[in-house]
Amino acid sequence: MTLRRSVFALLPLLALAGCGGDGTGRGQNSPLTEIQTRILRPGDSWQYNVTIVSVTGSGTTTESVVRDRVASARDFQGRSLLAVSEVATGEAERFTVYEQNSATRAYTLEGFVDPDGTERPVTEFVQFPGTFGQNTTYSDLNLNGSDTFTLTVTGQETITVPAGTFKAWKATGSYTLDGMTANVTEWTHPGLGLPIKRVLVFQGQGVTDTETTELQSTNIDLDPSN
Repeated sequence: MTLRRSVFALLPLLALAGCGGDGTGRGQNSPLTEIQTRILRPGDSWQYNVTIVSVTGSGTTTESVVRDRVASARDFQGRSLLAVSEVATGEAERFTVYEQNSATRAYTLEGFVDPDGTERPVTEFVQFPGTFGQNTTYSDLNLNGSDTFTLTVTGQETITVPAGTFKAWKATGSYTLDGMTANVTEWTHPGLGLPIKRVLVFQGQGVTDTETTELQSTNIDLDPSN
């Protein structure tokens, strides 16, 4: 089975751009409130475990990888912007590039840098909101890397991942591409400002792939009681 690079072109920063906070504690029994987007800083790093279970007519296969991400400043198309590098098991390093509005804190996706250094500006406008809370909607790119789809916050849940147990915002969305349907669910931690878990179920043409991404570790300071 070949590992998908993920339905998300924006996997490094999808929920980081949609939520945030300063890491101050919130009790597990306290409801989450609308949070302003967290500011990503050069040197911030985090690691995900990704497991893909693929079911076909011939059986079931499972594949696991680790994805490391680090934020840094980078020149892109003649501008100094924020870049998030990604290094996954068996893959070369690549970057996703963003710009954050200092006043609104909203993030705009600017493009990608391939392992060979090729810069690819995006053709679709994708911007994440400066605040994140109940009924917040935000966009991502689907597998073809050019068309957007929408996720909507539906509520709050307590989620346990290798990095700890956290109260999180839950968001869902879906899209169809080439006769296949992707259903997406993700949970975002308000203090960390990152997705702590994401489940993608991709169905069609006799195949069902379930991709589960969980936060393994991060150097960003946070209170796990948030």
